[in-house]
Amino acid sequence: MDINMYWISALTYAVIIGMILLSNLRVRKISSNVENSFKQMATWVLFFCLQDVVWGMCDANIIKNDAVFFLSSSVFHISTVVTTFFWLKYVLEYLGDKVKHKRLYLILDTIVISFQVILIVINIFTTTIFRIEDGLYVTGFLRPLAFINQYVVYLAIGVTTLFFVLKKETRGNSQYKSVFFFTLAPILLGVCQLLYPNAAFYSLGYFLGFFIIHLFVVTKDREEYFNQEKQLQKIIELNNELSSKQKEIDEQFEILQSMSGTYDYINLLDFKTSVATRFDVKDSKEDVFDINTDPHTTLTKRIVNDVIEDDYDSFWDFTNLSTLDERLKGKSHISAEFACKNNEWIQTMYVRIGGDSNSPLGRVAYALRNITEDKKREYQVYSALTNLVYSLHIFDLENDTFERLIESDILKKLIGDEKSGQGMANLLMRGTCKDEYLDLMLEFTNLSTITERTKGKKYISAEFLGKYNGWTRMTFMPIEWQNNQVKKIVVTTQIIDSEKNEMINLIYKSTTDELTRLYNRRMYEDDLDELTQNVDVEDCIVIAMDVNGLKTVNDTLGHKAGDELIIGASNCINKSFSMVGKSYRTGGDEFMAIVRCDEERLKPILEEFDLMIKSWTGNLVSSLSISYGYASAKEYPSLTIRELAAEADKRMYENKAAYYAQSGIERRKR
Repeated sequence: MDINMYWISALTYAVIIGMILLSNLRVRKISSNVENSFKQMATWVLFFCLQDVVWGMCDANIIKNDAVFFLSSSVFHISTVVTTFFWLKYVLEYLGDKVKHKRLYLILDTIVISFQVILIVINIFTTTIFRIEDGLYVTGFLRPLAFINQYVVYLAIGVTTLFFVLKKETRGNSQYKSVFFFTLAPILLGVCQLLYPNAAFYSLGYFLGFFIIHLFVVTKDREEYFNQEKQLQKIIELNNELSSKQKEIDEQFEILQSMSGTYDYINLLDFKTSVATRFDVKDSKEDVFDINTDPHTTLTKRIVNDVIEDDYDSFWDFTNLSTLDERLKGKSHISAEFACKNNEWIQTMYVRIGGDSNSPLGRVAYALRNITEDKKREYQVYSALTNLVYSLHIFDLENDTFERLIESDILKKLIGDEKSGQGMANLLMRGTCKDEYLDLMLEFTNLSTITERTKGKKYISAEFLGKYNGWTRMTFMPIEWQNNQVKKIVVTTQIIDSEKNEMINLIYKSTTDELTRLYNRRMYEDDLDELTQNVDVEDCIVIAMDVNGLKTVNDTLGHKAGDELIIGASNCINKSFSMVGKSYRTGGDEFMAIVRCDEERLKPILEEFDLMIKSWTGNLVSSLSISYGYASAKEYPSLTIRELAAEADKRMYENKAAYYAQSGIERRKR
């Protein structure tokens, strides 16, 4: 036999084993002792075949190095017994609890491996198993003993497996037989290796054993595993689907049941069938209606006549089912309150039943109730709270307690029996603070940071918008320090709603033009000053505007008509530029706008502005004309914001002159 066939055969076995292992990468998710043991055994068999390739190439003088030949032969003799360890481990894991004293098997195999290693170590110094002479492998007197070592383990594995093959009487019997032949392959082919040393029978034995196990045992086990996994996944999906449906039904019932005790009327609207059904038993059903042609329920049509005239349109629009899908997008419910002609109040609500808040409407609960008494109580509570000047508590930060000194009835209810100072502060904020200020106030009332925040200060305070009293100021005042730490603080709350509203009204009046509700010249000048100090004005565009023909309108139609023209102009200006900037009335018929955008964005805005001007018509004045010009910071990067305003004003007057020249109207007659 050609000596090269040895390493070529071993390489062929290694390639096939490697391909099988690569093809089974998808089973990495299978985690079990048997599967892990098989992978370890398969990896070691692959290693054995690869080292056998090196040994064969040395024996064929392809690798002409006695040291490499000696090392490869040493690895060969050690790997033969180490392979038995992983072989044995796999069989023991596969047989499971049926084999007693598993540890003893592994200990005995470890002893065999240790003995083999000792023989190899001794062989380094004196020939016991083999030696290499001029590229030839020469056997020693203990070589048969080195081969007998692994045979003892394989025979033990084989006898143990055979015992269970004969004992087993279930459908898994064929797989136990495969395990038996798996252990038998290296024994039989190991004998062939002794008889024909130039053939890679050892690698062939391990390869055949691996192939038998993979084909008849592992593949079947994995197939069964994946089938069970698929069945389990189907069961889980079915269970989730049933649970989801049951949950949806339970949620629907709970929502409707809870609402039935609060609301006077509840309709269940099914948008898929366009049917409205009464949830209570008084009236079993309403008329079937089509949302596309009749977007109001019978209940809505009956109630709408009771709503006052000012709320009539709002109520009719709110109860319009054809727009409900859009209004409920991203929301679980919407509600509104309306005044009635008999001095009563009603509240109507739409509640999404099941489904995602962004999905098309399925079922919706339409509820309506009389809230007149609630409104009265709300007014009484509000009136009582407005008379409250402040509340007062002393917090002991060291012990996390607080002392109640002055407290309103509503605060007593909110705080309840709370003993913790931090807990009380959290309850107070969550109960009285509006949502948009809640995070800020929870941070402000964090008692763990009081010492750091009050260092060098007599007090700290924060203002927030309350749910009941409007604007409220909370103050923390340290009254006792110890070791540079605040030990006690006084906490007060004061109602500053009227003060705050007066300030807001004052600011509004001082910055807003009374006729047009645009910002006035004072605000315009303040904004110019602020932008002058701001270096980041690259996207600033200043637009100067002037109403054409105002004097003619005032002289011929009167000042009411002139005011109508100014208001019309301001409405067009505000609608056009409010989304990208601020608009100002700086004089009688003069307007300015400061926008933050590029010119590409401005072009469609100006086009819409022109169309709005052309389409405008009033009761006293039939048309509107506005001359305007603009200058951008991008066009004039060296100009200040005030210089940009002057350039825009210059361009506006150029356009205004062109307007009068084109229209034939003399400028002095405006």
